[in-house]
Amino acid sequence: MFGSHEWGQLGLGTRRHGDTETPRLGVSRPTWVRGVRHHRLTQLACGDKHSLVASDRGVVLVSGSNGERQLGLGSLTLTRTSVFLPVPNLLTTPLTISAVSAGNGTSAILSGDGAVLVWGTNGCGQLGLGSAPHAASPTAPALGGLVRALSCGHRHSAFVSEDGAVWTCGDPEGGRLGRSCDEQGSRVPGRVDVLSEPCRSVSCGGSHTAALTESGSLWLWGQGSRGQLGLGAVVTSTAVPTRAEIPSGGEVHSVGTGAEHTALITGDERLLLFGSGRCGRPGLRDSLNHFRAQPPHGAPTHARTVVCGGCYTLVLARCGGGGGGGGGGGGDGGRVVQVVANAGVDARSRRRQKEGFTLQPPLNVTLTATLLSPQLKRSRKEEDLGHGQANTARTKHQGQTLSGVFDDFIHSKRLELTHVPTPALLFLSHGDHL
Repeated sequence: MFGSHEWGQLGLGTRRHGDTETPRLGVSRPTWVRGVRHHRLTQLACGDKHSLVASDRGVVLVSGSNGERQLGLGSLTLTRTSVFLPVPNLLTTPLTISAVSAGNGTSAILSGDGAVLVWGTNGCGQLGLGSAPHAASPTAPALGGLVRALSCGHRHSAFVSEDGAVWTCGDPEGGRLGRSCDEQGSRVPGRVDVLSEPCRSVSCGGSHTAALTESGSLWLWGQGSRGQLGLGAVVTSTAVPTRAEIPSGGEVHSVGTGAEHTALITGDERLLLFGSGRCGRPGLRDSLNHFRAQPPHGAPTHARTVVCGGCYTLVLARCGGGGGGGGGGGGDGGRVVQVVANAGVDARSRRRQKEGFTLQPPLNVTLTATLLSPQLKRSRKEEDLGHGQANTARTKHQGQTLSGVFDDFIHSKRLELTHVPTPALLFLSHGDHL
């Protein structure tokens, strides 16, 4: 893990100076988290000031701030921890964890049998627990059925039920819930009725929501003043889910939402973005708001899945799929940075793998994670990305999981991405370590 460790969200512990221990402020290079080395991790997520990971045996470990009870430690009065601790109530009845999500002071897990548990702050009703101000331990919201996907946003949450319906709860401001409700109704999960077909995934941004249907159509609602809905400059906000207009038509394969921008990948592996250009978060050439989906300069042409942080975009792509701007940020002022996760492929094998992606044994996978931001060379975002310079870094550890919805099975090893709203990034290796 790497990035900011101000609240202990990396789980790297403290630094000892003689007889005193001081907290680490952060690390600029990927660093092993030794405290979880005895667990085989399958899921992870970054929240605003905390992180959580899940093992193949259903153990959920948390680290970071507990100011909003987002660590789920129950009666423990810790305000923060800089090492990963197990969630106590989940140790007695371990679950098979199929997804985890973390928001601004909230945590959620989805079990393999479709059950949801949430904890943290419920100040805006984002946990769906009614009038309760918070939940210090994992608690089941009243969803009335099984769930297949979930997402925690800044002040709202969304769930996709087994029948493909979307349920939302939390702050209704700007229409982000996609339904009409009073304050009391917004504090419990309610169904978004406008969607005309079943959904397979959902993503909650800062103040907007995106849902992806089983047929590959994309629906958006909420705040759109920065263009994050991709519906044109006329639509500044809407509580009515509206289908996105995708250039050249076609289906959408993956979607991610940030604080004020949205990214998607089409069925033909094109990356498209729209929303605020401040800090270069859509990876476009200017800092303007972009109200229609368009490809960023230098994006890979074989994009597979995408995830958005508050002010950045992370793309997973097949090697050999670089865009017109080249691969490692050259020629575009540091706009594109590539992080290559390599599953131990030797040079001879790499030369034979023109596409950089193989399903033949042994497991030889080279993936490209492209991070889009033009400010990397001029800001502390360099440290957040694990680079001292805007360049290409290589590691011999396969990114088995970067954190939710990339279901490409390679010898039963699942590669996933989820919403990552903080400057702390986590990489789960092919082995047992972070």
